[in-house]
Amino acid sequence: MLLTLIALLAWPAAAHFFRNELPEGPGAGASAVRRLQRTVLLSAEDDGLRLYLRTPAPLIFVDLIARSIDRGEPATTPLLRAESSPTGERYRLVMEEIRADEAGFRERLTRAIQVQQHGRPIALEVEDYRVTASPRRTPFSTAEHAQLSLLGDEPQRDPWYDLAEIEVAYRITPLTEDAELSLSSGHPEVPLRDEIFIDNLIIDARWSSPRTLDVGGQMASPVVLDGSWWSAFLSFVWQGVLHIVLGFDHVLFVLCLGLAATTPVRLFWMVTGFSLGHSITLIAGFLGVRPEGEWFIILVEILIAASILYAAWAAHRDRGDTGWVCALIGLLHGFGFSFVLGEILGADSESLIASLLAFNVGVELGQLAIIAALLAVMALLKRLVPGWVSRVRITTLASIACIAGYWVVERLWIGLAS
Repeated sequence: MLLTLIALLAWPAAAHFFRNELPEGPGAGASAVRRLQRTVLLSAEDDGLRLYLRTPAPLIFVDLIARSIDRGEPATTPLLRAESSPTGERYRLVMEEIRADEAGFRERLTRAIQVQQHGRPIALEVEDYRVTASPRRTPFSTAEHAQLSLLGDEPQRDPWYDLAEIEVAYRITPLTEDAELSLSSGHPEVPLRDEIFIDNLIIDARWSSPRTLDVGGQMASPVVLDGSWWSAFLSFVWQGVLHIVLGFDHVLFVLCLGLAATTPVRLFWMVTGFSLGHSITLIAGFLGVRPEGEWFIILVEILIAASILYAAWAAHRDRGDTGWVCALIGLLHGFGFSFVLGEILGADSESLIASLLAFNVGVELGQLAIIAALLAVMALLKRLVPGWVSRVRITTLASIACIAGYWVVERLWIGLAS
């Protein structure tokens, strides 16, 4: 059972940074793990309620992607132009066509997101929009941030469709400004490859203290905004759980901790040390207290893989490490967590402390779930087939060591090539 789990985890593992691309439909590129970040800001202003949207361009054209999948042929629209590139055929957004049919493009923007109150749809009016050639890292957590970000010139040349980002300011007129609202995508859900992740950061700033939620997926189902702190907190707890459970390198390290522990007390101190270590650097890395540059991200990824290789070796040699050693290794893994949380949340968030705390709680819960599942499987094996326990343990650690060794070489190669 454990060997099957390890085999399933081996291939999808990848670094913690992802590009803003959607490979299904126009602009499909080489297979890689990618994270799409969509930010929705709801703001109560003196002259009414506004919704600000920052989204990767592919999420504005999901209807074309769905039509392309249904018909089994490339999507055609004057707004996109096919062009050859070193990686194959890609698409560009045609800015001249957008300007020529601005009313049509604005109508497309109104279909990107739906707002409802009391089960009734609320009309969206596009006040302003901006197309950028690549994802922006500027703040977008307040109305002032969004308005400032919307200022600026158009791209000097037609941007690549799969890298472009679009920002929109909508005026909305609900029945009651501070009542419950629901948000959902205005486009049909389309099948995505397993390596595509969509994060939706939703900031409800109608209140004096904004509520921030993080919701995964295409938002086919409505997301309810009711002003609840509890809902916002739980959304980040869930993202923390998902990140460690789907972060296969972290899963393998935690499995090594469980297989290395010779007593419950030792397991407690090893897990506690790892938790303290990654909590420190999760917060520090997210707040920018770390070296800048792509080299640091690559270095952390290489060292994380090396730490798994070491943990597998130590467990095989029956060297259950002390809490201090696990804490030092946890420092590395915490930086890995911070890279993704930084992509999702941004250090300018109005709900920074609560979101950080919730995400870290989720990481701890996911870690405990992995340990509990491992101990349950080993206890079951010990009861049903006692003679297999040692062999399963050794074979599992050997498999983890092989996978980690492969990751070290792969990440070194990527680092040297970049």
